[in-house]
Amino acid sequence: MNNLRFSAKVYPLKSPSGSLQAFATLIVNEIVQVNGFRVIDGRNGLFAAPPSTRSNKQDENGKDIWYDDVRFNEDLEEGERRGVVATAAYEAILEVYKRETQNNSRQGSARSNSDRPDSTGGRPNSGRAKLPW
Repeated sequence: MNNLRFSAKVYPLKSPSGSLQAFATLIVNEIVQVNGFRVIDGRNGLFAAPPSTRSNKQDENGKDIWYDDVRFNEDLEEGERRGVVATAAYEAILEVYKRETQNNSRQGSARSNSDRPDSTGGRPNSGRAKLPW
């Protein structure tokens, strides 16, 4: 993992309702961006959740089944829920979220929901980046 570097862009919701607090983009080695992560305030505290897609199936209790769109394929030790790489990725998102919300509370304002990246991965009203080749 020495050659993997994770950073993140976090877009806190201005007025969160429910457990969803923010959307995030995970950046790997300043090369790959993965949009659609969410910061959730759950029963056991804050956690980052990967982008997911709802299937057209339901479980035995009638609840929708969701599939993670991003998975970290790494060998887990017995009893581990996440490996070292996944943990580092999710911690990068949470670290930026905590820093952003701390800074925003000091300034007395939060970023607006319109700062959230659009589905194409760009920022709202931004042009596509020109590639160097």
